Amino acid sequence: MKFWHMQLNPGETLPNQIVEKMIEKSQVIGLDIWPDPVMEVNPELQQKPFTEWTQKDIEAITKKCKEIKGDSESCGEFKAIRPFLEEMAKGDIVYVHNGSRPIGLVKVEGDYDFVRKIEDYPSKGVEIFEEKSGEETAKYPWFRHFRKVKLLDLYHNNKDALDKIKRSLPKNLISRGTLGILKDPNRPTYIFIKEWLNMIEKNIEIQQTVSFLKNFGQIILYGPPGTGKTYRAKELAARILGLDPSSKEFEEKRFKPGNSPDGAWEIVQFHPSYNYEDFVRGISVTTTEDGQIKYEVKDRIFVEMCREAANNPEKPYILIIDEINRANLAAVLGELIYALEYRGKPVRLPYGVDSLKIPANLYIIGTMNTADRSIGHIDYAVRRRFAFVQVLPDKMVITKYYNEKNLEKVGKVAEKLFDEVEKLFKENGCLSPDYHREDVQPGHSYFLAETADKLA
Repeated sequence: MKFWHMQLNPGETLPNQIVEKMIEKSQVIGLDIWPDPVMEVNPELQQKPFTEWTQKDIEAITKKCKEIKGDSESCGEFKAIRPFLEEMAKGDIVYVHNGSRPIGLVKVEGDYDFVRKIEDYPSKGVEIFEEKSGEETAKYPWFRHFRKVKLLDLYHNNKDALDKIKRSLPKNLISRGTLGILKDPNRPTYIFIKEWLNMIEKNIEIQQTVSFLKNFGQIILYGPPGTGKTYRAKELAARILGLDPSSKEFEEKRFKPGNSPDGAWEIVQFHPSYNYEDFVRGISVTTTEDGQIKYEVKDRIFVEMCREAANNPEKPYILIIDEINRANLAAVLGELIYALEYRGKPVRLPYGVDSLKIPANLYIIGTMNTADRSIGHIDYAVRRRFAFVQVLPDKMVITKYYNEKNLEKVGKVAEKLFDEVEKLFKENGCLSPDYHREDVQPGHSYFLAETADKLA
C-alpha cells in the first residue's frame, strides 16, 4: 500500500463541495489534461487512453505546455500521466486536496480506465451528475482518464479532529503538484494520512463494537494493562449517547437516580470485597430520631438504572463496570445471571416482594485486565452471557500522542522502547507457558510521558 497526494481542481476555481460530491457520488479520481498542447503535438491523442501515449508523446506535449505557459509548474498533469497509469495500484491510499485545503481520503479500487466523452461514464459503472453555475450547467466527473476509488472519509466530517492533527505537524501539508507519491514516513503529509487512516479505522472499530453491544446487550473489553480499556468503554458510551467523550456534556450525562429521562451513563469499579448488596439491592441500617435502629431495603446502582431505563425505553443507558473480573461475579450478580440472558423476563429479587427486568436499552460494558485473571477463570455461566472484545497495545496511540504535543524526540524514544518491549514478549521466549503475550504485554499507556527521563 502506497500513499499519494492528488489535487482535483480544474482551473483552481472548482468549489470543494463539487469535488466532495464527485468522490462520494461518482467514486472516481482522475487526471484533467489541458488540451491545447495535445492538439498542437498530436490531436489524435485527445481520443486515446494513456496506454496508447508513448513516452515521446508525453515529453513533446510537456515541452509544448512549457512553451505556451512559460511555467513548468503549471504542466504537472503531464508529469502525472506515467505514475497515474503505471505506479498507482489497487489498495493505495490517495489524499485528495485543493491547494492547501484537504478534501478527502480515498482507497484505489480500480485499474486505470478511459472514456471518450463524459456521457460514456455510466457504461463504466460510474454515476455522472450535473451542477449549475450561473447560467451554465456542467457535468461531472469532468476528466476522462480515471480510476475507481472507495471514499474513506471527507475532511469536513471530522474537521476538528483533523485540524488538531494538522496543528501538531512540524510543517504545512503539501499544497502544490497534480499528483505525487509519498515515500518519506517523516513527511508531514505522510504522517497526516497515516493518522487520518488510523482515526478512520478506530471509528469503524468503535462503530462495530457499538453495533455488537446493541445486539448483544453486554460486552467485556479485555486485554493487558495500559491498553485504554476504560477509556474505550467511555468512548462507546459517548458514541451511543451521541456525545464527545472528552466534552463537558458527556460528563454531565452521568446517571442521576430518578432524574435522567434522556439517557445516561455511569461507571462503577468492582473489587474483591464488592458484593450483591453493593451492586443490586441490600439492607441499609439507619438510626431514627428517637434512637431506634431502622432497617431499610435499598436499591443499588444496577436496579436504579434498570428502573430508569424501563421508564424511558427510547433512550439509551450505559453502565460501565471497571475491573469486572476482580469481584466474584457469580456472587455479585446472583439471579441477574438469568436476567442477563433473558432480557425482558422478570426475576424475583431478595429483600422484597417485587421483581426486576433488565430492559433492552440498558447496555453493560465491563473491562477486564487479563494480567490479573484470564477469561478462562470466570464462572462459565457468567462468561457465556457476555461477548468479549479484545483491546491490545497500539503503537499509533503513542505516535499520535507525541505528535499532538510536539514532542518528536521523546516520541522517538517512546516508540523505540515500545518496539523493544514488544520484541521481548514476541521473540525472546521469556514468558512461562502459563501466560500469553496478548494477556500480559504492557499497553501503550505506559509509554506516554512528557520527558524521556519519565520513560525510564
